[in-house]
Amino acid sequence: MLIDNLSVKAKLFSIVGLGVGCVACLYVYVMVHSADLDRAMREQLAQAEVVVRTVDTAREAQVAFKVQVQEWKNILIRGNDKALYEKHLAGFRAEHEKMLASLAELRRDMRQLGMASDMADGTAALHTALLGKYLDALRAFHPEDPQTGKAVDKLVTGIDREPTRAIDAIVDSIARTGEEARAAALTRTEESRRGSVMLSSLFLVLVAAVLSGLSLLVISNIAGPLRESVRYARAVAEGDLDSVLDVRRGDEIGMLAESLRRMVAALKDKIRIADAKSAEAAREALAARKAIGESESARETAEAHSRNMLHAAERLEDVAGSLAGASRELMERIGRSSRGAEEQSRFAGQTAVAMDQMNATVLEVARSATQAAQTAGVARDKAQEGSRAVTEVVRGIGAVQESALGLKGDMAVLGGQAEGIGRVMGVISDIADQTNLLALNAAIEAARAGDAGRGFAVVADEVRKLAEKTMSATKEVGDAIRAIQEGTRKNVGNVEQAVAGIEAVTNQARSSGEALDEIVSLVERTTDQVRSIAAASQEQAAASEQINRGVGDVNRISSETAEAMQESARSVDTLSGQTHVLAELIEHLKS
Repeated sequence: MLIDNLSVKAKLFSIVGLGVGCVACLYVYVMVHSADLDRAMREQLAQAEVVVRTVDTAREAQVAFKVQVQEWKNILIRGNDKALYEKHLAGFRAEHEKMLASLAELRRDMRQLGMASDMADGTAALHTALLGKYLDALRAFHPEDPQTGKAVDKLVTGIDREPTRAIDAIVDSIARTGEEARAAALTRTEESRRGSVMLSSLFLVLVAAVLSGLSLLVISNIAGPLRESVRYARAVAEGDLDSVLDVRRGDEIGMLAESLRRMVAALKDKIRIADAKSAEAAREALAARKAIGESESARETAEAHSRNMLHAAERLEDVAGSLAGASRELMERIGRSSRGAEEQSRFAGQTAVAMDQMNATVLEVARSATQAAQTAGVARDKAQEGSRAVTEVVRGIGAVQESALGLKGDMAVLGGQAEGIGRVMGVISDIADQTNLLALNAAIEAARAGDAGRGFAVVADEVRKLAEKTMSATKEVGDAIRAIQEGTRKNVGNVEQAVAGIEAVTNQARSSGEALDEIVSLVERTTDQVRSIAAASQEQAAASEQINRGVGDVNRISSETAEAMQESARSVDTLSGQTHVLAELIEHLKS
């Protein structure tokens, strides 16, 4: 079979390659289908944008028509003023043009959606006819007649209902068309998705079946010969060198079977050679036994000489043992002396370090004491300055207290003046009330007089309005005066609290001045004590320096002693080594 001559690597790569190829085909199909879905989604989005834009355009036409109707109402309500009449008539025409423009754009969008534009054309025709009806009715409008608006409105009542229903029908139709298009697009997308899933699943099942069959074929093609090779190897291991391995193929398993057969053949050759060597070894052993008998007499002579050398070696061993014991004892004593010298040197070093630290600390204390003395002097000067400043503060607070008392009196006077203004404003308010009543009475009398009293009625109405404005202004001024009075009362209370606070601060400032005087006295005494500490610290620093030099000398001598003991230890160690060499020579002689 062709598959038997393929290598195991080629078989495995064929399975992997087939799987990768199938996955690549599936990937290409998925990518193509994804591109189709993406294109469909883009088309749906574009169509949705057109639907939204069309609905917005229809809404704009609706809004324009409603604004046009509102402008018509404004003409009827405010048209008695010529300027307002022209303004709202222009707005009426402008909204009509805007609505027609929206309908024209709506026709284009409906064609793009595949809808018939008859509804938009019909609506435009209805609105054009409606404009003519409105303008025809407007010819009956007479600005000088206050009731003309109602008369004209009756002429056009209900004519806007049919155009309104037409534009509403367009909006509903567009929305319904958009919903139907969206539902159809969703249906197509779902059908495409289902087809893609079904085809992908079928392809995966087919690929899995092919790969499974191919894998089983390759596994059986590899596992069968391997089992036969294992059986052959076990038989050879159990001693059956005549077993047969019938595996002949061109892959790695065939090469393994051929190697096993060659190995067994070589093993048979080695066994034959080993049998020949065993026979030759037996002959050599017989010759060796003859030579052993001849060497026995020579051995007895050598033993006599060995006994004499052993006796001499025993005497040398006693001497070497004594020398080794003395060396060990001397080594132990030197070790103890060396450790003591090292310990003494270490303690001396630690003492020197501690003295250095103590000397540095004493010097630092001396410097700190000197600085503290200087700082205490500065603190005394600052405390004296603070005492003088507190005295000045007390005088300043007294002046502020006098000003606050004056301000309190002024605020009381201001409150009285504000109350006087309030009384005056009350009188003005009463006068305004009386004026308002008189104006109302005059208006009533003018109404009774008819046309003859019309001019007087106008004057009375103006007087009434002036009285109302006066009352309103008087009320606002009264509120402001009351706010000023309330603020004045609060300020008087705040000033009283400020005066009380200033008195308390004045007393505290006096107490602070007295405390600062006591602080100045304490700082002067502290300065004297710190100067004494600084002098004592400087003397202690000099003594510490002298002790430090003595400890340094002791440390140096201890270090020299430790070095000498280490040299002695090395010498004794060398002697001990020579003793061991001598002992080894004696052992060699004894053996």
